[in-house]
Amino acid sequence: MIKRIFLWGGLMLASLCASAQSDTLLMRVGHLPVSRSEFLYAYRKNAGALPPSDFLRRFVRLKWRVCQAQTEGLDTTRLFRQQFENCKLRLQKLNRQQQASVSPEAPDTDGRWIAHVCLRIPQSVSYSGTRAWVAKLDSVSAAMPSAGELASWIEQNAGHLPTGWQAEIVCVKPYQLPNELLTRLRLLKPDETSRPFLSAAGVHLIGRLTEEEIPEEEAAPRVRETDKQYLLREYHDGLLAGMVEDELLQTDDERLKHYYKKHKKHYRWKLPHFKGIILQANDKERLERLLTYLDGFPEEEWTDAIRRFDEVGGSQWLKVEEGLFQIGTNASVDKLFFGQGEFTPSPDYPYVQVLGKVLKRKPESYKDVYALLERDYKAGMLAKEEEKWAKKFKVEINQEVLKTVKSHDAI
Repeated sequence: MIKRIFLWGGLMLASLCASAQSDTLLMRVGHLPVSRSEFLYAYRKNAGALPPSDFLRRFVRLKWRVCQAQTEGLDTTRLFRQQFENCKLRLQKLNRQQQASVSPEAPDTDGRWIAHVCLRIPQSVSYSGTRAWVAKLDSVSAAMPSAGELASWIEQNAGHLPTGWQAEIVCVKPYQLPNELLTRLRLLKPDETSRPFLSAAGVHLIGRLTEEEIPEEEAAPRVRETDKQYLLREYHDGLLAGMVEDELLQTDDERLKHYYKKHKKHYRWKLPHFKGIILQANDKERLERLLTYLDGFPEEEWTDAIRRFDEVGGSQWLKVEEGLFQIGTNASVDKLFFGQGEFTPSPDYPYVQVLGKVLKRKPESYKDVYALLERDYKAGMLAKEEEKWAKKFKVEINQEVLKTVKSHDAI
């Protein structure tokens, strides 16, 4: 449930400026009727600067997913009913807050709001397995480059993530965070999201939120009564669209390996890449012992070996970043491995070592481009399904009514 095509990725409740509109039928997608006011609500909230005609295509793609979900009976499943009931309860809570006109208590100014996703990796996972786990969060990071988008994704998905996933939006103080998270957070600008990184607990992704992006439980916006039915419709459609994609986009290493063999030429490089790990430490002697320890292991077992080496003392003294780095994209790799550019270690982690090798023209295997491969594979699957849906669920549009939805309606 990593990437949503458009409006179902953002379920943070926003204040709306819509005025009441008549329920003139605008279109029909499959068996689903869509009124002008429903479309206008979605347009105002999600279109940005898109003209109505461009947003219309995105909107139809959502409705195709809803049609497919209902055809499969997903809206009658226990999972859907539970999730949708939770959505209604949240809206009811929002209503009570508005009716009572209670101002939320301001967060502690010494704290900082973050969006945090953690994927806990079992100790038995190998190096190649760890890369696959990192790639899962890399896909989330690529789909949600801003902290606000990450927070929206957490709001929608935190209640039904797979085993081992944790997601939260929380106000934290520096002493509450492990050193790995605190160091990353200090490097982030407001509304910026980190790349995935490893700690003893697993793989992490964090975003630094601005004051406007805290969850509705802390700062509940006002929603007009006339918009609440469409807000529920948005929840309803978003949940079903997500369930369809989850079902459709199931993947595994064998499928990705086959896809990679078929499309190898698309994954060749023009510039050299470094494949390995970056070790940043605040204890020189301990780092030297670790390097000696790693000499006894093949590269694919380094990550596991580091975890075993450090499992007693904890990993706050060490930061580990593993992966594939194109020359010119990482200062420490460029300086310490390729011998070019400038690199100044962090004062908190002044001792840095890079271990690995160079790949000049192409990946060694599909695992080296796992995140990109997974995105391409899923995008291809969706494109094929949308071709089927376009034939299966016909779209009928009242063009005269559509003409009344002007770009200024989004203001």
